[in-house]
Amino acid sequence: MTEPTQKSSKRVLFGLAAAGGALCVLGLAVWLARRPPAEPAPAVAGDAGEPIASSSGTSVYGAPAVSDPVVMQALRVVPVPSVIVEVLDAPAVYRALRGNAWLSEALDAPIGRGFLGSWAGFLGTRGEDVKAEFSGRVVDFVAEKVLSAPFRVVWFAGNKITGVPAVVLEEPSSSASAAFAVLDRVAGRGTLTVERCVEPGEDGDGDGAGKVRALEKLTIRRWLLADHAVYAGIAGERLVMSRRPAAVLQGLCAELPAATPRAGAALQIELLAETLGRGADLFPRLLGLDGAPALVFGVEGDRLVPRGLSGALAQSARLG
Repeated sequence: MTEPTQKSSKRVLFGLAAAGGALCVLGLAVWLARRPPAEPAPAVAGDAGEPIASSSGTSVYGAPAVSDPVVMQALRVVPVPSVIVEVLDAPAVYRALRGNAWLSEALDAPIGRGFLGSWAGFLGTRGEDVKAEFSGRVVDFVAEKVLSAPFRVVWFAGNKITGVPAVVLEEPSSSASAAFAVLDRVAGRGTLTVERCVEPGEDGDGDGAGKVRALEKLTIRRWLLADHAVYAGIAGERLVMSRRPAAVLQGLCAELPAATPRAGAALQIELLAETLGRGADLFPRLLGLDGAPALVFGVEGDRLVPRGLSGALAQSARLG
């Protein structure tokens, strides 16, 4: 195998590995209850080297205090989605991952603890400990009230990406919106606002940029529990959560492809190959697929089971 081919293969494997990380996010509850309290970590309001301008024009590199709202800079280029994990049957997937012994062991290992570190402190907090309007862990409250309907976990590609996925829920129900408000009351520690998705003079359609949603006056809320921050926002009938405010802004502003549920799928991983590099783009072409391939999974008991590789066949169907 030549060196360029090896590099291309690595890009494909990286995309698959990144997508698989979403399964670990969904299985947080298996491990959270046993995790000792984490050391406090400073929340970050912007990307390293990219200050967020306050209303007074001062650069702010940390997260805002309770009474100190911060104005974020608009995006110059809206990133394009590269890997999308579609969770189609959220309750079934959540139950399977909670009961899966292998996942419990994996999340308890050093690499699992490192992966969950930024989420675990927040999502493992119990409502009783913070006098919230719910009992039990935040992760269970979010799973039951916010993410009980189909949702997506999206990684982006493009200029100045955060590398952090965004959890995206289209058209949140009244129950999800109410739960959002409950979390904001108990954990809200400041807001970040942005005038519009992209800066004036930027159309967001050039240089590989994604399509932009016409949104203005966006508010991103900072939630802080157990010295760990999560950021969230609702705009244009879309709810987005992430560990980084920039990822929330990307999730709110980027146009996402329409969901295409496959028969028998509880979860599917879509690889938007053209954004993952030449090797990943070559992968569906060699299979004779037209567009993004999807890895389809169903649920049987406490296991995710593969249902196959799905995609529209091109005219020259090499797979056939």
